Amino acid sequence: MNFKQELREMQKHRELYFPAMNRLLGLKNDDPGGRKDITLGGDMMILLELLDIGYLNPEAFYIKRTFGEINNLYYLGGYPFTESGEAYFHLNLMKRRRRIYGPLLALLLAAAVLVYYLFM
Repeated sequence: MNFKQELREMQKHRELYFPAMNRLLGLKNDDPGGRKDITLGGDMMILLELLDIGYLNPEAFYIKRTFGEINNLYYLGGYPFTESGEAYFHLNLMKRRRRIYGPLLALLLAAAVLVYYLFM
């Protein structure tokens, strides 16, 4: 058993959490009322995992089961995140922004230093 490979795969799987949570937040903002079937979107298993972890509010979802097997997942409306889910979402949002704006800021700073030394 290769633990480093297992940890890499687990981290890669966790990277799917943020896009699913972001789509769910977009679904909440698009149409605040009504019951929405999110089974077909491909995020059902990820969202069920997030429900199990405790990142999503179980009162905002309805799980339709037949003979103990999960068939459908419906979003009922309301705020979908728990406190820990909101913290996870904002932490990943900040990480993604740093990944984008960090190199851009470094490039801008390097250009400013270059311009300063060229014209001084």
